[in-house]
Amino acid sequence: MKALVKDLAKKLLYALGYYRIYGAIRTSKEPRLLVLMYHDILDDARVSDPTELDDESPSASEFEAHLRVLTSHYSVLPLRESVERLHRGELDRNSVAITFDDGYEAVFSVAYPFLKRYNVPATVFLLTDWIDNQKPYWWHRVRGLIQRSHFNGVTRAKLESILQTSCDTYGESPVGLSTKRLLAHSIERSFRDLTDEERDERLAALERTLSPAADGEPRPEGALTWDQVREMSAHGVDFEPHTCSHINIRHENRERIQREIECSRRAVEEQTGRKVAGFAYPYGKDLAAYAAIEGILRAQGFAYAITAVNGVNSRETHPYLLLREGLPRTTSGALLHRSLILAFARPREGGHLPT
Repeated sequence: MKALVKDLAKKLLYALGYYRIYGAIRTSKEPRLLVLMYHDILDDARVSDPTELDDESPSASEFEAHLRVLTSHYSVLPLRESVERLHRGELDRNSVAITFDDGYEAVFSVAYPFLKRYNVPATVFLLTDWIDNQKPYWWHRVRGLIQRSHFNGVTRAKLESILQTSCDTYGESPVGLSTKRLLAHSIERSFRDLTDEERDERLAALERTLSPAADGEPRPEGALTWDQVREMSAHGVDFEPHTCSHINIRHENRERIQREIECSRRAVEEQTGRKVAGFAYPYGKDLAAYAAIEGILRAQGFAYAITAVNGVNSRETHPYLLLREGLPRTTSGALLHRSLILAFARPREGGHLPT
């Protein structure tokens, strides 16, 4: 009830023009680029699945609502073009670029038809090993395991001893969907900061504990195929590398980082027939680690690189530390436009070389 009242209040303020006035007053007159970040898109079957753990990715109808608002109020440009124009000072004041990370199959089956319908460009940052091998990544394994498990006899103390992190959202079984979602998010957050060896060890222990009380096989998390990539590449979608295997740059030596960037760059260029321009950092939050590999990116011919740090980009934003935002899960045009106005009006700190 409280959330409903808040949404109604926001819609009323939008209808009265408050956010437009606020945005006009607070938004810089300089060119700004808002880069939107997506990963997966949920089709109707997953939206109606009572066991679905993904409560962050938009549904198909929500994604279409995003495009309706964007094409009605903003200049939506290809990312590589918008970055070039931003740093030349030639960009429209409020411009938007759309990106997808990892290369989920839903980008082709769910998002691509809407991109064509609204004539909107997009950029997809690919994990090339996922396409080549079609094997689930660790976060897919975590979600599948949490989704299928009954947690019979699994205590909070047992989970915390395996994960070595707090599980204060976890109670005794039976475990409901909301608790599973919170637990999955908590595990994913804690695993992101581990080395590969630490993460694999904890994941194996988690699987030994939860698998005996899990139902069936996990739902496969599908990656794009190279045929789908080539089709989209021929029709307004750009593809750029995101490493081969989603390494954590913070923990890797320079030789492996260079190898991961190079192998993914070569695969994307060979499959699309186009030279790449940009790179997306896996995990995307460690600016100090990313600043340290600028030389590798420059040497391989990249013109820009993008993080997952929130903010709006200006001419002062470092081209190898570009910022991104997400949009809320809603089909309300008023709430979506409000979020976009506020994003342009209140850019966050970031996108500069650490001192």
